[in-house]
Amino acid sequence: MVCQKCVWYKSSREKLSNSIDDPKLAGYRDDSNHGYTLLHLAGMHGLIDLARCLLSCGADINAVNVEQQTALHWAAHYGHEAFVQFLLQNGARKDLKNSSGKTPKDYANRAGHNATAGLLVFSNFQRTSV
Repeated sequence: MVCQKCVWYKSSREKLSNSIDDPKLAGYRDDSNHGYTLLHLAGMHGLIDLARCLLSCGADINAVNVEQQTALHWAAHYGHEAFVQFLLQNGARKDLKNSSGKTPKDYANRAGHNATAGLLVFSNFQRTSV
């Protein structure tokens, strides 16, 4: 059985490579019923360079999908500590809850990423420029 997220990821990578110069890239959403942005994708895979590019093009750092998850939720879930730190330094809200009432810290804790959860608890970053 093929994972639907993997199918979506492959499709999104193809769209990204075909539209890298498109100024609408920062606001791209997948055409499935998940509502992922490219920033969500970057968070799932810890792609800081992609996130930096998207944010410099005007992507909403706190954009949510249909389940009210942000890129920070996904980065925390997968334990991408450097990505989490990058998002926090650039203004991501760590207090946003998904449709089930879970914060990014809850995602990190549930997945056993203690260092990432600690970063979300004790961080007090000043916003930097992308």
